[in-house]
Amino acid sequence: MRKSDIQSMGDIARLILENAADGNNITSSSSATYDKLGQSLRENEFNNNGKGLVMFYTMKPSENENDKLHNAAGPAVIFADSSGNYDPENEANVFYFIYGEKVDPNSKEYKAAESKASSSAMKQSGDIGDTLPGAEEYGF
Repeated sequence: MRKSDIQSMGDIARLILENAADGNNITSSSSATYDKLGQSLRENEFNNNGKGLVMFYTMKPSENENDKLHNAAGPAVIFADSSGNYDPENEANVFYFIYGEKVDPNSKEYKAAESKASSSAMKQSGDIGDTLPGAEEYGF
């Protein structure tokens, strides 16, 4: 399988096994909570002998659905280069998914999701700022 054939989490798993010679030294980590990138995403990573293989972001749409690949503000799947480093700018190693569906980052669908994620993140950061005390609360 080539990296360009990635369509789902199952494809990621197959590629991990193909890239790890014996599979004995594969380790994985996953965020304990859905709190990454301002989109309630979970960050997942697989390594082989401490060297990065793949990092991907998932979200849980509801309590009765499985995680789906997702990142409305960037690549949802980033494969490491031969050195084990992640480069989100390397078009050959990044894949964009919105709610489990692979999308072209230049498509209208992705641009709309990206815009929505961006405005949501800005609104969220504004909400945090609104809770901080202002100068008037200190009598200035």
